[in-house]
Amino acid sequence: MASKKPLITLYTKTECPDTEAIRPLLQERFVLLQEINIDRDEEAARYVRTVSGDQLITPLVLIGDGLFRLSRPTVDVLDAALRRVGYDSR
Repeated sequence: MASKKPLITLYTKTECPDTEAIRPLLQERFVLLQEINIDRDEEAARYVRTVSGDQLITPLVLIGDGLFRLSRPTVDVLDAALRRVGYDSR
């Protein structure tokens, strides 16, 4: 029986180069992704401020229901976290 892979929530801003750096990895792994642009969602922006020391740091990646919270992760850090929750390469 295959285990269910967790939802990935990606908080980003319009034209965020750090998000664009990790996006190919998320696409390659076919992650179950919910993307939220904090420029367009004030409630989401408040949440990002709350968990990021009152700063609007993106990308903010939440894996599962609080399993991992990664603030501006590198590709390698995100890759390791995705592998831990079952999003293996190809």
